[in-house]
Amino acid sequence: MGLQLRDSLIEDEATVKSTAEFGAVVEAYRTAFSSCARVLDLDKCAFQAQWFSDFYRRNYDALMVFHLFDNVINDVDKVRDW
Repeated sequence: MGLQLRDSLIEDEATVKSTAEFGAVVEAYRTAFSSCARVLDLDKCAFQAQWFSDFYRRNYDALMVFHLFDNVINDVDKVRDW
C-alpha cells in the first residue's frame, strides 16, 4: 500500500496525509520497526538475517536523505557546500 501512496504524496501531500490509508501505512511501519527492535533486543546477531539487515539499511538510507534534505532547506552547517 505504501508504494501506491508514494506517487500521490508527490502530487498532493496534504490530501494524502489526511487519508486512512496513509495512517494505516504509518502504523504498519511503526509496528514493523518496533518488532525489529524487539528482535534485536532478543538476538544481537539478528543483523545477520538478510531481511533484518535490508529493513535497517532502508531505514538508515531514508533517514540520511531526510536529514540532508532538511539541512539543505535550512542551510544547517553549510551542508550545501558539502
